[in-house]
Amino acid sequence: MNGELIKNLLREAEPFQCLGEVPAAIMSGLDSARVLVEGLASIAAKGSQGEYFLVSKERYAHYLAACKTSVRSGGMILDVGNAPGHLGYLLWSMGYNVKGINLNALYRDLYPESAWCELFDVKECDIESSALPFPDSSFDAVIFTEVLEHIAVKHPSAILREFQRVLVPGGAVIFSTPNVCNISNVIALMLGKNVFWPTGMFYGSLDRHNREWTPAEVAELFQAAGFLSESVWGMCDHSNWRAGGVEIVYDQLADRIGRFAMMRNTIVGVYRTPGGL
Repeated sequence: MNGELIKNLLREAEPFQCLGEVPAAIMSGLDSARVLVEGLASIAAKGSQGEYFLVSKERYAHYLAACKTSVRSGGMILDVGNAPGHLGYLLWSMGYNVKGINLNALYRDLYPESAWCELFDVKECDIESSALPFPDSSFDAVIFTEVLEHIAVKHPSAILREFQRVLVPGGAVIFSTPNVCNISNVIALMLGKNVFWPTGMFYGSLDRHNREWTPAEVAELFQAAGFLSESVWGMCDHSNWRAGGVEIVYDQLADRIGRFAMMRNTIVGVYRTPGGL
């Protein structure tokens, strides 16, 4: 496939992507966040999700930098989809108080150390069918990363409104989800490959992606749920590239990797409830 053809496609599509650059405040905190993430590598490697840790390190660093700039020191954080606990442990090591929820008790087996379930006071809660088991205004922030794409039954706007209930006025949602518009998806489809998982993994799996979102759809979703956008940006996370497209992306467009929104396969953002100071 001609590299110039792909570059021209990116240029024409860019105005429709509405995915900004990494904010300066986040960028300035990434190096120290990466050091913190690397410090967890030996512990994460002991668990069954060691490979997941390796492909998620850059995302984790962005979340930590976002929390440092958007959540008060020592604040109370609800980590939705807490297992395997990598992010929760990193936030705890930064001095935050972290509570975790998972869909069911099976996820307790994914932690590298069983003691983490007590550390995060882990509770089981199906956020699509039940209210969160916490009083109003319990948290300074909600971590809602790589979860939106798994929602299958309840409309996500209702889930976001439940987050508003448990957040303090002006509380933050630290968010991420795969960018379905990313160029590796486009290339994979052009090569006749499906952007969804193989059928053997898709059906019957609780970890499957039900629906992936465009940046514009994410913006509309949070706005409709009453959230205010503090910052939204795109970044490249290894785990969100699609097989069949990633090789061409790197071979033909390595010099453009950070320039175009379609080159950023993960949408990251900080949203706030109204009413803060």
